[in-house]
Amino acid sequence: MNYVNDLRRRHRGFALFSGIVFVWLVFVTVRFLLHHFWSGSNSSAIHFTREWGMDPIFAALWFFWLVTVLDYRRHRSRHGGFEKSIQTCLRALLDENRLTRSRTKSVCALLGVVVLMVPIVIHQLKAVGKAGNEIDPALVFVPVVLGGVIVGLVFHYRRTLLGEKRRIESLLGSYEELVRDDVTAEPST
Repeated sequence: MNYVNDLRRRHRGFALFSGIVFVWLVFVTVRFLLHHFWSGSNSSAIHFTREWGMDPIFAALWFFWLVTVLDYRRHRSRHGGFEKSIQTCLRALLDENRLTRSRTKSVCALLGVVVLMVPIVIHQLKAVGKAGNEIDPALVFVPVVLGGVIVGLVFHYRRTLLGEKRRIESLLGSYEELVRDDVTAEPST
């Protein structure tokens, strides 16, 4: 039951987190589009030909969110009856771990894209007169902070997620061996 409860907790956590991310993405995207199309003054309007630096970031965020949700839905459909047995539950946990590791790698790549885009965005903001030299510290601050997040994610990946994967694989292997031995054992007389 601990594994079943763990899977249920992880499912609720994913649903909550992906919902929060979706609401945040909608809010930021709507504000971005409203500012672009209905800005009060032309000087603050976004000109996509000169300020396109945020476009790849928005596209990457939406793409990542969509792929993550679709992957999770596929996972849920493959492991719908995970409560049926210990073996199905362990397989679902192992697949959940695989998804979490995949998401962690994707988040690191996404943060890498953001780090690469920061100088472009800052240059564009300065070129159109929306920012001056006061924004220059962001060239160091944002990559350092995001780099720290990436290092933390890599540490979590190696320390926690890979350890959990090995533990679940070991449990699943032991259980399958036990079941196999139980099936092949001859009844004693």
